[in-house]
Amino acid sequence: MNLYSKIKISRGSDKSSFKEKVFHQIGALCYRFTNKKVQFLLITSRRSKRWIIPKGWKVDEMSNRKSVALEAWEEAGVQGWVSKRSVGTYYYRKRTGKNDFLTCAVKVFGLEVKARKKKFPEHGQRKLTWVEATEAIEIVTEPELKTLIKKFSAQIEKINIL
Repeated sequence: MNLYSKIKISRGSDKSSFKEKVFHQIGALCYRFTNKKVQFLLITSRRSKRWIIPKGWKVDEMSNRKSVALEAWEEAGVQGWVSKRSVGTYYYRKRTGKNDFLTCAVKVFGLEVKARKKKFPEHGQRKLTWVEATEAIEIVTEPELKTLIKKFSAQIEKINIL
């Protein structure tokens, strides 16, 4: 049985609450199992240096899963198995200028990390850290991303796959 067939996570806030156009991105909730615990890979954003997950614009010619795998590779140097279904969506405001922002909806897919390379396209541009769910929830700033991490971690533990 597939891990994701039992995981059900809400899709985040109702996007109708946003009065402006919402831009769609894809993201990778990268995780691994270690010592019977799940750990999540967080990276820093290039501008503000806040802790985030690998994410970006979907490549038109690629499926969501392939775009997610590409973002995870480019931003964190990781490769692995991408879930067939999204595990949820979160919203954030992307700074595009001093006082300019875009509202982005990030459709998140789980990515079980199987390999990490030392050299990758954005190597040296970001910090990377592996943390357990409780710490990840503390250090990410987007409330809906915190919720996604919490629910995803709880679902994994609930179905006793560790």
